[in-house]
Amino acid sequence: MTENLLVLSAFLQWAVIGILLHSLFVSIRANKTALREDPETLLPGEKAPEVNAHQLTHAGLEPFSSSSITSENVVYLFFSFTCSSCIEKIPFYNELYGFADHAGFQLLIICLDEQLVVEELARDYVLLAPLIVAPPSKNPVRDNFKVPGMPSYCFITNGKVEYCGFFGQHWIELTSSWRKSQIPDE
Repeated sequence: MTENLLVLSAFLQWAVIGILLHSLFVSIRANKTALREDPETLLPGEKAPEVNAHQLTHAGLEPFSSSSITSENVVYLFFSFTCSSCIEKIPFYNELYGFADHAGFQLLIICLDEQLVVEELARDYVLLAPLIVAPPSKNPVRDNFKVPGMPSYCFITNGKVEYCGFFGQHWIELTSSWRKSQIPDE
């Protein structure tokens, strides 16, 4: 009986050590990713990939192509209804939509959820920006844009990438310029 308890105790100790080491490595990996603002994303100057997907409208899903965008400046927000950070930022995205439009930017939300998830959950949230549905199982948008995670974004000017990555200093500068465009000159 004592021998069985010793074996069990040793097993549990190694299991705890294994879990702690796993947590440590996951934490180190997350910190390295967090330190790099744009891990393995599209680089400035690269031609922006085409987006061929569907846009969720009041009438349902309608075909969408980035070739139909007339604005020179486009910002894609990569989003998921299963991402709590994305959901928390919806009021912020809605506020920015008007600023972006006034500053001459087309702001689009590309949702990387499966179509059924989008159709179910989109009813519970109000998104002012157009919602483009591009499920990774059926659409290469996530891979083509090398989306590092969500929420993230890609800023495009005249079909060329300006910046792709997580929200950081570039995002702060970009959105600040949108807000400043709302302030009348004195």
